[in-house]
Amino acid sequence: MLLVRDQMMKKMKKEKNKKKILKILSFAREIQQIGKEELRNSLYIRKIKGCREPIFKFRLNTNERVLFMFGSDIEDLREEFKNAIVLIDYCNHDSQIIKARRIESINANKIEEDLKIEMWTSEDEFDNEINALYKNYKFCVNQEMNIVISDQFMKYLIEDDSEEYLYYLNDEQYECLKNSTLATIVKGSAGSGKTTILLHKLGMLAGDKLKVGYFTYTSYLRDRAENIYSKYWKYDKSKIYFYSLIDFLLRTTGISMDRVVTLNRFKQWYMNTVGRFYKFHYIDVWTEIKGIIKGCMGINWIRDRAIPVEFLDDRIAEFFEKKGYIKRHSDRWILHTQKSLNEIKEELYREGYKGEREILVIENLKKYFYRLHNLIDTAKSGLDEEYYLELPEDYSIFSYEDRKEIYQIYLKYNEWLKESNLFDEDDLALIVIEKIKRNEIEKFDFLLVDEIQDLSEVEIYALINLVKNKENIIATGDVHQIINPTFFSFGRVANYFSCIDVNFKEFCLKKNYRSQEQIVALANKMCEFRKKYIGALSDDILEVSIRSGEKPWIVPLDKNNLEKAVEFVSTTKSSVLVVEDEDTKNKIASKYNILEKTFTVHEAKGLEFNYVICLNLISKHEDVWMDILSGVAKRISKYRYFFNLFYVAITRCKRWLIIMEENPYIDIIEALKGYIWYSDVLEIDEKMLEISSIEERYQYARMLEQKEMLKEAISAYEKLGSEKDVLRCRIKLQAEATGYEKAGDRLLEIEEFEEAAKYYFKALCYEKMIKAKILAGNYINREDILKEDMNEYNITWPGLLSKFDDREIVQLYHKYFSGKCEKIKNLFNDIDFYINYSAEMLKIIDGGK
Repeated sequence: MLLVRDQMMKKMKKEKNKKKILKILSFAREIQQIGKEELRNSLYIRKIKGCREPIFKFRLNTNERVLFMFGSDIEDLREEFKNAIVLIDYCNHDSQIIKARRIESINANKIEEDLKIEMWTSEDEFDNEINALYKNYKFCVNQEMNIVISDQFMKYLIEDDSEEYLYYLNDEQYECLKNSTLATIVKGSAGSGKTTILLHKLGMLAGDKLKVGYFTYTSYLRDRAENIYSKYWKYDKSKIYFYSLIDFLLRTTGISMDRVVTLNRFKQWYMNTVGRFYKFHYIDVWTEIKGIIKGCMGINWIRDRAIPVEFLDDRIAEFFEKKGYIKRHSDRWILHTQKSLNEIKEELYREGYKGEREILVIENLKKYFYRLHNLIDTAKSGLDEEYYLELPEDYSIFSYEDRKEIYQIYLKYNEWLKESNLFDEDDLALIVIEKIKRNEIEKFDFLLVDEIQDLSEVEIYALINLVKNKENIIATGDVHQIINPTFFSFGRVANYFSCIDVNFKEFCLKKNYRSQEQIVALANKMCEFRKKYIGALSDDILEVSIRSGEKPWIVPLDKNNLEKAVEFVSTTKSSVLVVEDEDTKNKIASKYNILEKTFTVHEAKGLEFNYVICLNLISKHEDVWMDILSGVAKRISKYRYFFNLFYVAITRCKRWLIIMEENPYIDIIEALKGYIWYSDVLEIDEKMLEISSIEERYQYARMLEQKEMLKEAISAYEKLGSEKDVLRCRIKLQAEATGYEKAGDRLLEIEEFEEAAKYYFKALCYEKMIKAKILAGNYINREDILKEDMNEYNITWPGLLSKFDDREIVQLYHKYFSGKCEKIKNLFNDIDFYINYSAEMLKIIDGGK
């Protein structure tokens, strides 16, 4: 195993000579195997003299050196990395001759002393430069990014130009996994390594024969995590399952994607039916229904507050009503839920009720509401109207009067779902909960949940109850990245663990490995303003950056500056425009033909770029920011949305951030003086013009497609003239209208087998899905995996083969059987040869008889 400093990795990635990278990695591994003592007299290895750290350098050729350290020499390095080689830097002399010179062979063999002196004398000047540069360098493993390179992953760095690294955990991150016998909640800023922690945990669990579930909200993040895991760990992953939430819900409920209401479907229904009668934006209504009315678990995670009659006699009911613990509603008792049952119990203890029936009733209520899965009546899709209207103000962005109207929209929406036999994600989660209550789902031994803030509470509740022991859960997320104005807090998740008496621990990751220090400073200043003008939350994080950089710029959003911005991002790799909403995006994209490089903040979430230009995120809401600064926003949750919107936008940026505003002198921006530079004109430094190659543009288009930004991907592919990619994306874009099975059929026709398999899965067409995977070659030399998949989806060979036509049977033969036939033929030829050879030998031995 090697560790590679991030700075070193960047230089290696720019190196076009892949053989040179391979030599560097191979030689580092050779050094690790031979050991420090054996290399003392090597020609190609020298220790840097006069350095405060034991740093060594090895020679690639006359003007190129690789600097490294032994893990055993690094004090703060964890024990499992003490045998690692740490690659510190890759130095090449600034000479045109270097580029034309072939890399020399590398070895660690000893040679004669006089030859060593002769070869090194001409290179003293270059070595002295390196010595001077690193004389005072101090390697701090916890203060910079270091990439873990396993033997298995080396080939991907060479072949795939992969950006999917596994990072060494710093002390802050590693603490999250140490002695992790409790449920763990990890709050982290953008780019703080939350996913990396979960992947390391998977690596720790990989050999334990446990059934482990890894969940995240999007397929893009799921695929990325599974890809990194499969490259770094060699263990059989048959017991480790990677899921996007929706794919798990489809598989478990048996409901196809054709019957699931997405935001786009909701928008069509809302605009065509009730939208014209209400003042609300469809996204706000969607998130209120999905996140609160249908998605919220209620105060103290008690969604249905009705108390069974057998729990309360008249005396206890009268006493609890007087204390304000319960109240009458529709001829039944319901919990008043202002206090949790734990808080009620503690209050009764203080009043001297230990051992009394009152305490026993509270214990029985806790058992009923939290342990017997009667917490949710799955026949009810959401909170009743009274409960919804009673929720505290900070649960919703809407006023009490607005909530009344929103609830009527919810009733109409739910009626449409039932009439159309459709479901949304919360409905699917309720079906899963019902299956859990009936013991119809095999539970996991361990559960990992990434980006938990993207899930509704009903979805979170379903996932938590999918694990045998609720202490075997790690959940990560960032509340600053909630940019749909919906309801989530880590305090609520912690509250659930407390209610069900599950011990847990919380961690907060503060180091931002993505954005440079001046961007992080700006984000922290906005966090201070949020605390001051709205109120502090326990989830608030002041971040620390490990990257240096320049202050963000703020410039007027005028025609000339916008045209410069468009020209810059249209040609420069890893650069985008970020706007707030679809209308703004569509206007800019249409006018300048730059759809693939223009993102709403929602679309940009989860991505990162070197250069980000934010357009009018603040000026557009000048009245809102005036309210915030005037003090009227105190403790009103809806205003947090505007801080989060700005935070997510600026933290997509790693290096160079430009903020363009129609009014660059708005009060909130004036308050940020010292954190931003002002300029009337957008000036682009030539050194930032990193023109994208065709391959880089293609990989960017692939990323858009994987993120399911299909219109943007089509635009990018069209500019590349890639017709088949455009056709594939158009088929996928039309899937909601044509049906997912039909989309799978069309993808199969154009031999996009991998994509066809995904769409057959969403349509629950499992025989066709396995067929597509077979044609994709997924099971070549992996017959055991094919057998497992057929068993999992209850597929028989007759049923599977009936899905193949004659042309596909030929493809099947050539992919799977022709090679084996050749091997069998060769085997029989060998047998014939040995039979004839043996017969001839016997004749010779037997005297020619």
